[in-house]
Amino acid sequence: MPHKQRQSVAYHYLAGLPYTEVASILGGTTEAARRAAADGIASLRRSTGIFSTSHNRTIDSPAGSLLLAATETGLVRVAYANEDHDRVLQALSDRISPRILHHPPRLDATARELDEYFAGRRHTFSLTGPRRRDHRH
Repeated sequence: MPHKQRQSVAYHYLAGLPYTEVASILGGTTEAARRAAADGIASLRRSTGIFSTSHNRTIDSPAGSLLLAATETGLVRVAYANEDHDRVLQALSDRISPRILHHPPRLDATARELDEYFAGRRHTFSLTGPRRRDHRH
C-alpha cells in the first residue's frame, strides 16, 4: 500500500482523526485524505479480507431455519436452527468483520440453490467460498 494511503488509514481509522486533520498533517486537501483512506481500505480488503463486510440472511428448510453468511468472496457459514444464530453472527463479527448486513441480495442465489436442493431439483451447487490463505484453525 502506498505511503499516503497507509498514513491516511492510520490517522483516520486507527487514531480517529477527522479527514480535515488528516489533510492538514499530510499536506493535502480533505478530499485527497478521504480518497487515500478509501483506497487504502479497498487495498486491505483485496489483500487480506480485513474490513470485509459479512452479509447474512435466514431461510426456511426441512432442517429448520438456516443462517447463511457470506463475504465479498463467497459463502463462509451455514448455521443450523439448533445453533444460536446470534452467537454465530457474533463469532463472524469477531473473526471476519464487525460490519454485518442482514438479508442482502448477495445471498439470493445461495438461498435459491438451497431451496432447489431441498425440493429435490438440485444435486450440485455453483456456490463459491473464500480462498483460504491460512489453513490453520
